Amino acid sequence: AAGRLPSVRLIGDLAVSAPEPGARLRLNGLLVEGTLVLDGPVALEVAHCTLVPGRALDNQGEPRSPDRDSLMVTAAGVQTPEVTITSSITGAIRLPDTTRQLTIRDSIVQAHEVGGIPRAAIAASDAGDEPGPPATLERVTLFGQVNVRELTLASEVIFTAPVIAQRRQAGCVRFSYVPAGSQTPRRFQCQPDLVLAGVTDPAEQARIRGRLVPTFTSERFGDPGYAQLRLSAALEIRAGAENGSEMGAFSALMQPQREANLRTRLEEYLPFGLEAALIYVT
Repeated sequence: AAGRLPSVRLIGDLAVSAPEPGARLRLNGLLVEGTLVLDGPVALEVAHCTLVPGRALDNQGEPRSPDRDSLMVTAAGVQTPEVTITSSITGAIRLPDTTRQLTIRDSIVQAHEVGGIPRAAIAASDAGDEPGPPATLERVTLFGQVNVRELTLASEVIFTAPVIAQRRQAGCVRFSYVPAGSQTPRRFQCQPDLVLAGVTDPAEQARIRGRLVPTFTSERFGDPGYAQLRLSAALEIRAGAENGSEMGAFSALMQPQREANLRTRLEEYLPFGLEAALIYVT
């Protein structure tokens, strides 16, 4: 319903199965507290949904089950069709490399640490040692390691932990932040590579890497500024997308361009002697 948020609170996992190929499940505009399990050749489309990271929040706003996933596939030896996620927030995603394709756009994916041990955001296993399927990622913010069979495309993505593509002869990573220790196909206009080009001094390299690490208003789901880049974040990240917008899930907001346009109008129309301050909405 318009203006409302339909919510699904699961006691256990929601298992979706299909006896034969051709089945398709579409979720649109839902908040889901629980784990969605695909058991069989089921294509999945998730749009404008929140699959709560950690299944649900407790009274203190912390994840109730930080060790649980939002989406997983259990059908061994069966090729799962495409999984497509757009304009959504999800917890950890566990898909085997037999899944045909994972596509995520304009979304946030978060895996929580458990006992100080990080968990993978996208992989076939919690530890991230087993690769997930070929993936296309566009304008995505990922909290947690990524391990996939092939990175078909990663464009304007913020990886906060190393990303590993097993097959690196194909695919491309462009206009993205890629942490040290990552193993990816060819990169184009990525950070910190772009700023580090030509820098040979180890101390200067370390300084640059530290300056370019993306920082967020909050990394806790449920906070108003969740996954929002800080204004103090490096300009190379806040305006590092192909169109001059920011990298990550909020790239489509075009914040740098909107701010520049607003400042231009303020300078043009603000009465003499007055100054205006900009405050971003969280």
